[in-house]
Amino acid sequence: MEHEDRFYWNGRWVPSGTTVLGLIEKAALIPWAANCAVDSINNSLANKEGIFGNIALMFDEVQKARTAYEQVSTEAADYGTYIHKLCEVSLTNDIQIESPDEMTNDFMKGLWEWKNKHNVKVIAMEHEVLSKWYGGRLDLVCELDGVVTLIDFKTGKGAYYDTWKYQLAGYRNAWHNREAWNNGEIYPNIQHHGILKFNKKKTKTKGYSVNYKDFTEYEATRKCVDKPRVDGKLQTEKYIRTYETDLTVFMSCVMLWWSMKHGIDIDELKL
Repeated sequence: MEHEDRFYWNGRWVPSGTTVLGLIEKAALIPWAANCAVDSINNSLANKEGIFGNIALMFDEVQKARTAYEQVSTEAADYGTYIHKLCEVSLTNDIQIESPDEMTNDFMKGLWEWKNKHNVKVIAMEHEVLSKWYGGRLDLVCELDGVVTLIDFKTGKGAYYDTWKYQLAGYRNAWHNREAWNNGEIYPNIQHHGILKFNKKKTKTKGYSVNYKDFTEYEATRKCVDKPRVDGKLQTEKYIRTYETDLTVFMSCVMLWWSMKHGIDIDELKL
């Protein structure tokens, strides 16, 4: 979903990881925004009788659909912030949170079960990190099954966005750049990173579920540009992506942001 640009002070203002990734994320949001408009019109047709006979009313509903994505984005962002805060309270105080809202209650139950199953021990939460060219705020650094792991909380109905994985790689890199942000405390190196996803799509068996997926090393699919087409289409193949692979993408976005927004020559960036 669309987000506002954010900046961190590091002797000068530097963009957040989500801001630099916004350069490649916006294209992926076009189908999502179109779906929001269609959903808005469908809901209007379903909830308002006589709309077909009222041209003015139909026109008004179509106009509302143009900006439906803004309301959906705001509501989703607000709820995501709410879940982040509940996770922080639950994990830092070692308490299970209950809620009268079914989805939120399922999420907090899922968080608690995940925490106990993997013996999660908090090292840092909502921790700000900086580098020379970008900054960010880490949701959670913890011991997960005894392994120091960076975890990002995400809420949504759909699949995992590629930018989520790139963001994790960039933040993990910034965590290790301690001279830019360290306040004198001793922090361990991050060994793994992954996403704890709060699925807003309800299932009959699990309700609203919480799932963790590690992205330190994972399988992905790419098009085979060096092989003949089959039925006019490019063939595909599986391959392995790593922290280093995703970090390269993230740092390329950092370079692109500074080049586009400030006209800084790539050779000057020295990432």
